[in-house]
Amino acid sequence: DDDTTDDDTVPVDPYEGMAPSGKIIDDILAISSHPSKDTGYNWQREFQITKLDEAGIRLLRTDFSWSTIEPADDSWNFDGYDTLIDLLDEAGIKVDALLDYGVGWAMPGGSHDEIDPAVWADFNGTVAAHYADVIDMYEIWNEQNTERFWKPEPNPEHYGELLKAGYTAIHENDDTAEVLFGGMSPFDIYIFGEHWIWNFLYRVYEEHPDVCNYMDALAIHPYTFLQQ
Repeated sequence: DDDTTDDDTVPVDPYEGMAPSGKIIDDILAISSHPSKDTGYNWQREFQITKLDEAGIRLLRTDFSWSTIEPADDSWNFDGYDTLIDLLDEAGIKVDALLDYGVGWAMPGGSHDEIDPAVWADFNGTVAAHYADVIDMYEIWNEQNTERFWKPEPNPEHYGELLKAGYTAIHENDDTAEVLFGGMSPFDIYIFGEHWIWNFLYRVYEEHPDVCNYMDALAIHPYTFLQQ
């Protein structure tokens, strides 16, 4: 009692009787990086994986580029990716496989809008089948709400088609995998729309009201630039 008019009683501990639950920080720390896909020894990749392991990082998000894995229709090249995945697996680091960016033979005019969802599904499903034993997470594209990563400009309707095709194909080949709606940038061409910062998501929903049936999680990129 300090003889003032404030209440001197000890406040109730709001956490009393509660048991810890959910994932601890070590289970959710992750990094987005793009280590070498060389099939031979690469000292930079070895250095990075060693340091990630020492830091307790247990998840790596990295590109699984369509143009590298399937440079020609139905011609597959997993060699460099197999090397990387084996090294990460040995270190106990899981992978968020970022399926992205198209390939010339599937979009001869240079537009991502040209990609046939069935052709995209074949790529997604083949990757999921190949890595079913070691990869548990796939992300459909990266910042598809920006002109930098979707040419010529973001297309909510067509992205929704590819998301649905990819989700279905991945789960057909690995029913335990998680499939993510591709990470969105907070700065996109729809930023001043009525739904504000994540307008692209709403526009995909407008074109595909069943979109939530075709993702297990949603990825966003919370940059501090123009952060809302």
